[in-house]
Amino acid sequence: FQQTFKRPLPIAVFGQGAIHNQWHLDHRNAMDVSLNPDGPEGQALMDFMRRNGIPFSAFRAAIPGVATGPHIHIGSPSHRY
Repeated sequence: FQQTFKRPLPIAVFGQGAIHNQWHLDHRNAMDVSLNPDGPEGQALMDFMRRNGIPFSAFRAAIPGVATGPHIHIGSPSHRY
């Protein structure tokens, strides 16, 4: 990502964050990246993950209790606890 887009991958949360605790989501083995999945950077990241078998979920809008806004979740889906 750094080499292609000349900036670091914008990681919003690596592992468990306060919002995940509030929503009772187990996010310990995942990270959220602040990229719009419809933008060129988001598309490039998702293409890379598809090619390399890395699980992810793309969020295009806020979903109450699930997502605060557009981002890419890297890792298996977070489960409620």
